[in-house]
Amino acid sequence: MDSQQLLLPIQDNVARTAEVYFYTSSLTLVYSKHLPVSIAGPNRVVIVPGHELQSYLSSGIYFIVAKTQNGEYKWKVAVIR
Repeated sequence: MDSQQLLLPIQDNVARTAEVYFYTSSLTLVYSKHLPVSIAGPNRVVIVPGHELQSYLSSGIYFIVAKTQNGEYKWKVAVIR
């Protein structure tokens, strides 16, 4: 995850920021941050810098929640190191 990014797609055409939360499979909060919403091609995404996650996430399953002013989005991801 050195220079890579995690792109979280959202369907909120007016949001400028999102609150992003990463939880372990036991629902322990391990990372949270207010991040800007960007445009990537035809989609709106929240870009999570990989270098920031590197010190917080080990191998495992994580639940991600992103909250904008108009919605809440959820993902389940596997991290393999």
